[in-house]
Amino acid sequence: MKYTKHSQSKEQLLYDAACKKLLSYKPILAYIMKYCIPNFQNCTIQDIANKYIEQVEISSTGVHPNDSNPNVESKFVTSKLMGLNIEDNTITEGKIFYDIRFFTITPEKEPVRLIINLEAQTTESLSYPLIMRAMYYACHLISSQKEVEFSGSHYEDIKKVYSIWICTSPYKAKENSINRYFVTEKQDYGIISEKKEFYDLLEVIIIRLHYGHNSDNELLHFLSTLFSPDISSTVKLQELSQELGFTMNHNIERTVEDMCNLSNGVLHLGFERGIKEMIFSMLSKHIEDSLIMEIAQISAEQLESLKEEWKKTGESH
Repeated sequence: MKYTKHSQSKEQLLYDAACKKLLSYKPILAYIMKYCIPNFQNCTIQDIANKYIEQVEISSTGVHPNDSNPNVESKFVTSKLMGLNIEDNTITEGKIFYDIRFFTITPEKEPVRLIINLEAQTTESLSYPLIMRAMYYACHLISSQKEVEFSGSHYEDIKKVYSIWICTSPYKAKENSINRYFVTEKQDYGIISEKKEFYDLLEVIIIRLHYGHNSDNELLHFLSTLFSPDISSTVKLQELSQELGFTMNHNIERTVEDMCNLSNGVLHLGFERGIKEMIFSMLSKHIEDSLIMEIAQISAEQLESLKEEWKKTGESH
């Protein structure tokens, strides 16, 4: 399968930043956690937001100013962790920036610490399969814990990680879906088995939205409403207030309004890009120029310009 890669416009970058900022609010993180992470499914949104989210970091502004929740007395927080940035450095791979990374403790009698990465992915039109990048991020969240969450050979102190990807403009055939990927044990021979907590150390969850109709899935309905380009900021804020049980403050209201305004420009750019890709596809199939101009409603001069661009991509060879 062939994938295409596009550079991001200024509008797209601003829209992405607004999405990250909105998703970083603790009540919204709490909603996602409730429906994605089994440890929290019986908790209220308010409890998750106020008691169990320790530290939130976003790439658009560096380390997020939300400190660990003062109401939670956590024995897990160390000085190194409090200074952890949203980028991982490796000698051979360079820097990896996470959209959002945050830390939680679970509500059980004997709580455990989890590390969660949340990514807002606006397109699946990439040069690689999205799931492969998501798995790489999850694995990196594991490996980067050495000398931070554990030292030396104390691998028993590895914390489980979740990498959750919200794809706001997925391929149509994949819309309205949630897929989960994790490590499991298969006994090929014999009856020996390991405790699940020894290998259940990472999960990748890919959430693909759909704006055509209301989904029966509560998480998909909530997120699709939040990111829909056709729903006003007023309606979105009403949905947020109703679902989250929190009073919307000025910062959230402003972020939702910014995201809605920016989405109109992004949608227009996406439409133009779709027309261009359609023309490139017709050129690759050697369809007559007159038919291409009629279908795409473009002039001969515009078609010639697109042909030159198409040749530079190497698609013509």
